[in-house]
Amino acid sequence: MSSEVGLGRHYSRDERDNKFLTARYLLNRKFPRIRAHRYWNSNRWWGDQGGTSQCVVYSWAHCIERPNTTITPWRSEGGHELSWGSWRFTGQQPLINLDEAYNWAQRNDEWPGTDYDGTSVRAGAKYLHKHGHIESYTWAYDVYTVVHAVNTVSPVVAGTLWTIDMFVPDKHGFIEPTGDSVGGHAYLIDGVSNRNKFFRIKNSWGKNWGRGGFARITFDNFDKLLLAHGEACLPIFRAT
Repeated sequence: MSSEVGLGRHYSRDERDNKFLTARYLLNRKFPRIRAHRYWNSNRWWGDQGGTSQCVVYSWAHCIERPNTTITPWRSEGGHELSWGSWRFTGQQPLINLDEAYNWAQRNDEWPGTDYDGTSVRAGAKYLHKHGHIESYTWAYDVYTVVHAVNTVSPVVAGTLWTIDMFVPDKHGFIEPTGDSVGGHAYLIDGVSNRNKFFRIKNSWGKNWGRGGFARITFDNFDKLLLAHGEACLPIFRAT
């Protein structure tokens, strides 16, 4: 983890999002049975945003590092860059250009101009949609819709406030949304335990943060964050 960690999520609720709710997407679809635990393979490319305000694009880059993602032919399924001369993987790379995605998101965000730090979760989703990485995206604002989505469909990108006590997980890997708010942050929810009622999050501060880059948050605590102008965005991937 960098000595300096950045945030950078901005929020503005758009009433048009009510037409694209995750709960409605899940309602009439058949999914495998609900599991006691579900963890997606999010241990591929690891990004560390450092002190930048690019948490949204880092979270979306982590989100599309998953099985069954439509990817460009010159990259492996896990986002490794292939050297054609030696036929060897030359290092893990994100599937998107982070600076390009961040600049595009700022230009196409809800706020005019680019004289501010950070972006909305929506702008990151719009970038992935425009560039063909996802087919669409839906929105969830309650904890049990997020539970169902992560258990049956895909990881989700969460955007919530971040508090001073969330920077350091406890000895069991849990973060607590207590203390003063220090701004907005985006992160990936890539796992869920229905039995023990917590989510696993993959953060964008490198593998030295938390437990190998991961942390946990209880359903109750994440629900509190959702109620405080939080959101969770579910990507819909094209069938492969």
